[in-house]
Amino acid sequence: TPGCSSEAASSRAKFCRQCFAERARTNNSKRKRRGGGGNNSAQGVAGNKGNTSSGHPKKNAGKRSGVKRSAKHALVVKKPWLDKILTGEKDWEIRSSRTSQRGWVFFAQSKATGQLLGRARLVGCLELSAEEFKRNVHRHRVAKWSDVPYKRVFAWVLERAERFEKPFAFAHRPGAVVWVKVR
Repeated sequence: TPGCSSEAASSRAKFCRQCFAERARTNNSKRKRRGGGGNNSAQGVAGNKGNTSSGHPKKNAGKRSGVKRSAKHALVVKKPWLDKILTGEKDWEIRSSRTSQRGWVFFAQSKATGQLLGRARLVGCLELSAEEFKRNVHRHRVAKWSDVPYKRVFAWVLERAERFEKPFAFAHRPGAVVWVKVR
């Protein structure tokens, strides 16, 4: 602000921290005097409580569609491994390459009917040595290093896996082997 000797907190900031806090206090007091501000009152309209839970109860419409919108990609996994992921027995998916994908991902069964059976959060990717592979069999459930046909082995780390009560249908595009775009 004019007359302030402090520098802004960053190159994009307009105010230093002290000036920013002072301006926020001033604006909040102005809002209170006018009777507005916050989600529970509309500015200047006496008696308006805004969006509250009184009145007609909201329906659960969109609950399932919210789950469907939680991810944009589905990971294609063979049936025995998919079942272990969705029951929580397995939280590392072994693959031949890295992935930069993070966040919620759906699971589609390899060579199946075009259904999304569950979802999990993909939170990381680790390259594994033979020793790390053997130490973490309880996480990926592959019995032997020799069972893995890849030159380099990566563990895609999953969290919060869940199976859908009712699977979602989707169009599995021909040629999609690892990832399928859901929308």
